[in-house]
Amino acid sequence: ARPATPGFPPALPTLLAVGALVAGWYAVGLPDGYGRALAADLIFTLLSALAAVLCLRAGRRLGPDGRPWRFVGLGCAAWCAGMLAWDFDELIRRVAVPYPSLADAGYLLFYPLCSVGLVLAVRRWGEDGPPSWEVLLDGMLVLVAAAAVAYRLLLAPVLADPGPVGADLIVSLLWQAGTVALLFLSAVALVWRADRLGRGPLLFLLLGIASFSVANLAYGR
Repeated sequence: ARPATPGFPPALPTLLAVGALVAGWYAVGLPDGYGRALAADLIFTLLSALAAVLCLRAGRRLGPDGRPWRFVGLGCAAWCAGMLAWDFDELIRRVAVPYPSLADAGYLLFYPLCSVGLVLAVRRWGEDGPPSWEVLLDGMLVLVAAAAVAYRLLLAPVLADPGPVGADLIVSLLWQAGTVALLFLSAVALVWRADRLGRGPLLFLLLGIASFSVANLAYGR
């Protein structure tokens, strides 16, 4: 018998409400300084750890159908590792975190791991879904679209103003391309027979990555 597809936990509305309150409190209730940095770092670290635990747990419960969520969980764990490296410099050593830094290695590792999970979500439906060559074509189109969007929104304005191209620009481009690629991949996974993994969880993943892309674009520029 196939394991049941996970639905929405009863605590989901509470989690969303608490998240909205915490975000509002952080945005308007904390002045700049160590307290604001502490709150932000704890929020990001704890939420990435929680996401990793929940995705890995879902992947274990779903058996073979849970491989996509296991990779998403590993991506969230990589992000959490990056946050821990950031926290060590900013909160414990109290020094300015360089850009790029060791933390960016964990952040950027999130993208390929999560992308593998989303590609596996599509390939899992190969029995009566899209054949492998169509999945490969979808992936190529996603990468081309991500590169085009990243170039138009970030690289073109930078190249219009002559200056040295350093590691910070390269890392920023990787952030933008990775986020746009995840946005497209999650949309593809949602469209292609999303009922097998649960349309609800994939929809929330898509919305989270969409909001993430807005923040990354502002940060990169």
